[in-house]
Amino acid sequence: MIDQMRTAVQTHWYASLRAQGVSERECALLSGAFVYEGFDLPLLNGEPLA
Repeated sequence: MIDQMRTAVQTHWYASLRAQGVSERECALLSGAFVYEGFDLPLLNGEPLA
């Protein structure tokens, strides 16, 4: 389920924002919220590893 949700967000976030009038520059600034490279980092006791 998590993989499906991640794929949906990563696939559709840009088009969804642009359809709502968000500029390309604003999308570039927001991209880290939708395609976060650290999403799959392992956790230690519920906290991200440093």
